[in-house]
Amino acid sequence: MVALSKEFQESSCLAIEEDHEVVYIDVINGPDNMLKTMQRIGKRAPLHATSVGKNILQNYTEEEIEGILKEKGMPALTAKTLTTPEALFKELETVQETGVAMDNEECEIGAKCISVPLIDYTGKVVAAISISGPVFRMTDEKVEKIKAYMLHMSKEISKKLAYTE
Repeated sequence: MVALSKEFQESSCLAIEEDHEVVYIDVINGPDNMLKTMQRIGKRAPLHATSVGKNILQNYTEEEIEGILKEKGMPALTAKTLTTPEALFKELETVQETGVAMDNEECEIGAKCISVPLIDYTGKVVAAISISGPVFRMTDEKVEKIKAYMLHMSKEISKKLAYTE
């Protein structure tokens, strides 16, 4: 994660799921930019409104996700938060196809986040790594470079967790 933050000059996080919520367990705050996104270890966030949560939701069937949504709801954290199951399922299809999840100001206005899953030997997403920054710095060109870098990172770490495709 240090290399990721250093490469793109943004903050990165490692998150897991606990009680159907995202829990941040490691954080590397971005280097010396005056404006940066920051996260706290131990902070919780909803699965539906975060890129890491969307990766974690890949572990569940549609019916199981519907159960989680009934239990937790889909609170709007910003005007851009996905607040309907239909919108979330459409987004999860994209995550499944690309291997990358995005949060475009869904959790916090002004912040864009990209994440990839870490998959263990059982094929389960056990964690997700994310990088986030202010939307004005997270240009389409930069996002594409980050996606390529992070997909490679995801494959390498998942291999170490004995995952085979």
